[in-house]
Amino acid sequence: EEEEEEEEGSGEEEEGAGAAAEAEDDEMSFEVVDAADAVPPPAADAADEAAAALDELAVTPPAPPAADGLEVVDPALWYCHTLNRLQLKLAPGALTFLRADGLARLAALTTLIVSGNALTSLPECVGDLPLKNLDASRNKIKALPKMPAKTLEMCDVSSNKLTSLATLEPCVDLVTLAVDGNKLESLSELPFAGLGRLITLTASMNKIASLDPGLGLLVKMETCVLSENPFTELPSEFATCKKLKELKIDGCPVKDNKAKKYIQQGEMKNLLKYFEKNAGGGGGGGKGKKGKKK
Repeated sequence: EEEEEEEEGSGEEEEGAGAAAEAEDDEMSFEVVDAADAVPPPAADAADEAAAALDELAVTPPAPPAADGLEVVDPALWYCHTLNRLQLKLAPGALTFLRADGLARLAALTTLIVSGNALTSLPECVGDLPLKNLDASRNKIKALPKMPAKTLEMCDVSSNKLTSLATLEPCVDLVTLAVDGNKLESLSELPFAGLGRLITLTASMNKIASLDPGLGLLVKMETCVLSENPFTELPSEFATCKKLKELKIDGCPVKDNKAKKYIQQGEMKNLLKYFEKNAGGGGGGGKGKKGKKK
């Protein structure tokens, strides 16, 4: 009987060991299968798609306008497709160009501020962006690219090296335009007849020798700053600018002392009446005096 009990005990131990081994095999098999299911080998199509995505996201070296130009803007910025306001403020002289293919990606951009840098130009793609506000003042820009015709409302390109404003011709929704401190000899390239919304125009410190009569078409203009220019006469067409509240001609050799007095004293209503009397170049003031003598 004792021998039978021993044999039964050893049999139970062997069965227990076998069950444990089977359980261990099942557990290891589960882990392996589970791991294989969790990380399946990539299919050929998926691998191709991943490679294509990497190629698309790959940042290629920029093509700067100058041989020694270096891109100082993080290339990742140009992939912020929903960005609507961008201001780039870097160390003096650091930013000399904007990467055109990068800026073109920002299809939602409505405000671009790049003032106080060393830009010599703006990319042509600026004209294709839905910009409402552009501040590129205090740079070294010599010419403006095509500009956003249907959206641009505020444009500050003061303190640059501009000689022409021709590319602003289609920008008829402008409300504020600042072109001070450039090399402009005339404002005649502006679309005066279409600038029905313009409220502020500043063009001081240029080389403007004569003022275009088209300024009188800016019927909503409230502020006009033309200081430090060489023109000597003010067009009587200013008489139609009924909302004009401020006109600055400091440092301009204007010959009409009466108009200068009204301007210096801030008497805009009297100034407009004076211009109205002289409208048409017939010297209305003088005729009035002769009438009194008769």
